[in-house]
Amino acid sequence: MAFPLIAGGFIMWLVDAVLGTRGRTRDVEELSLWQAIWIGLCQTLAALFPGTSRSMSTIAAGEIAGLSRATALEFSFLVSMPTIVVATLYELYKSIRYPESDALGALHLDVHEMIVLAIGFAMSFLVAWGVVVGS
Repeated sequence: MAFPLIAGGFIMWLVDAVLGTRGRTRDVEELSLWQAIWIGLCQTLAALFPGTSRSMSTIAAGEIAGLSRATALEFSFLVSMPTIVVATLYELYKSIRYPESDALGALHLDVHEMIVLAIGFAMSFLVAWGVVVGS
């Protein structure tokens, strides 16, 4: 696990050293279709190597595609939200539909725990949304 993280740090350093932080695209709304496709392809490539950071691949690919570092960070955060929501809902579905499968490990949720989880999820989502919208 350490090697992919070190390699990712080296890639981020290399991208910054070669390209600097002079990205042309300064706002997520200015992102072109080709920039988004490039970033998605780099994320797919990163998913093939265990331990590779999805955020690192998004940020480095975004900077290579001409995004500023701040824009690449914002886009990485925005792209992660639907993925996290779907993965969480899928795990909850598996744990409710097939409780014997231990989809969430040894965790078996009762009604109170589901409510606490839902409140935590909603608050996390609202805070994340507020950070993105407020920046």
